[in-house]
Amino acid sequence: MKKLLSTFIGLLVTMYVNAQATDLVIDCQTPGWLSSKINYGDQQTVRNLKVTGYINSTDLDFIGSLTQLNLCGVVDLGEVTIIGNSWNGCFRKDYKAYNDYPFHLQKLILPKTLTEYKNEDNSGLIEKSRIDTLVFDTHVNKLSFNRVINHMIIGEEVDSIMCLKHVESGHLPTSLKYIGRGAFCPVEDLSKWNINVFPSLEYLGYIAFTNTSPGAGAYSIPSNGETLPDSIFFPNIRHFCMSSMRYKEGMHIFFGDKLEEIFRDDNISYTYPWHASVSNVSFHMKTMTPPAKGGFYDCTSSVKIYVPKGAKQAYVDAGLDKYTIIEEPVELENIEIEKHELILDINETNQLSAKTIPENADDQQIDWTSGNEEIVTVNENGQFKAVSGGQTYIYAISTATGIKDSCLVTVRQPVSGITVSPQTHKMNNIGESITLEATVLPENATNKGVTWRSSNENVGIVARGKVVATGYGTAVIYATTEDGGYMDFCTITVEDATAIRDFKCEEREACEVRDLMGNRVKTVRRGQMYIRNGRKFIGK
Repeated sequence: MKKLLSTFIGLLVTMYVNAQATDLVIDCQTPGWLSSKINYGDQQTVRNLKVTGYINSTDLDFIGSLTQLNLCGVVDLGEVTIIGNSWNGCFRKDYKAYNDYPFHLQKLILPKTLTEYKNEDNSGLIEKSRIDTLVFDTHVNKLSFNRVINHMIIGEEVDSIMCLKHVESGHLPTSLKYIGRGAFCPVEDLSKWNINVFPSLEYLGYIAFTNTSPGAGAYSIPSNGETLPDSIFFPNIRHFCMSSMRYKEGMHIFFGDKLEEIFRDDNISYTYPWHASVSNVSFHMKTMTPPAKGGFYDCTSSVKIYVPKGAKQAYVDAGLDKYTIIEEPVELENIEIEKHELILDINETNQLSAKTIPENADDQQIDWTSGNEEIVTVNENGQFKAVSGGQTYIYAISTATGIKDSCLVTVRQPVSGITVSPQTHKMNNIGESITLEATVLPENATNKGVTWRSSNENVGIVARGKVVATGYGTAVIYATTEDGGYMDFCTITVEDATAIRDFKCEEREACEVRDLMGNRVKTVRRGQMYIRNGRKFIGK
């Protein structure tokens, strides 16, 4: 009996545990009361937790305690407000070394409302805790994070990165303006980051893209340079540290026209001689005036500096003459035709011109072509002639790049005549209608507009070719072309189908009265009067 009872109790316990939640969404409007929102059974089993509302350090401590049970999936704090809008990255408020909760989460989504985030740098905590994916999209500008992270998603709210130690891969926002000293130290594989283009970056600091930290007098060469992309673009950079990376053989660095300074390091008394072993690296400059300080002196003479057309001497005078300085050709960016729509008559000629953007582009050769030479012909100088009616485009095309612009040309084809169909038509009832068809000639006439009118609106009215009988009689419906005034017409006759036609009884004593349609109306004896619609009929 006891054995049976024990089995029954065990079964109940198993059913109870299995019934507990593994995914919870909790709204906490009273800071410090999060634990009261989750029953004991759910605390033991929850794996994924989303919290909204307001929490404080007590609630963070409680979440940390759940990571010691089964909370190892997703912890979503994106829609929560931490009192004070700051967090030190630890679940225990007054932690000391090795005293925070060790945890391993699949994903942690940080609150979007954070304005201050300072993750503590403690080697013991780093070793004990790990996050597979961290979502960081907050108002915190200067990001510094020292937890062990497999992948980090940084949102557009972040504009500065100070340090991303121990983050293996991630996605950077386009909003970044500042990358500080050693920001990606010690990232070993930079190919796991999207560092090809930095559309908003203004500052790139010392050893930002390296996987080694300098020591006093230490000149170790970082090994992650080969994982850099072949080209990196800094369209809005202002301050660029020459020692920000171990340059990859043959790579290209592109600067925008806002570059003010290329410096060697962050005022550190030593630097790595990384550039001595690097050759065939190209720097593309947009500024006519060399940037301040000219940190290129760390490089080998094999470095190539591409400068705008006409700026070579300025870079030579700045002391960069030991490098290969190449004036880049001015590439054509666009073509603009002076007019984008024209209307001509047959045999009329005209001239188009096109300007190149920029105006000092090296290759300004333009080819002119017609989309349909049966309508318009054009020569190599942009002079064209209208041949026949219709529409087509004239194109100005860059010989070198294929960049083009177009002008729509309409050649007017004059009207030569008009026909109306049918030419005559009879109607028998008031209110009856017919739609006439007007054909404007020739078929490719430019203006096919037609105006309609009736010679007698008491018989028929017309609109857009539709004629409606308004009374009995005859009316002429005219169609006139807007171009040339050509005219054709249709004669409309409206007869009362029930009207009585004349009749004679001849030798008979009586005869039948019939309407215009031949339908029998009445039998009338000879000499008898019959009145219909005010008209008198006498049998004769």
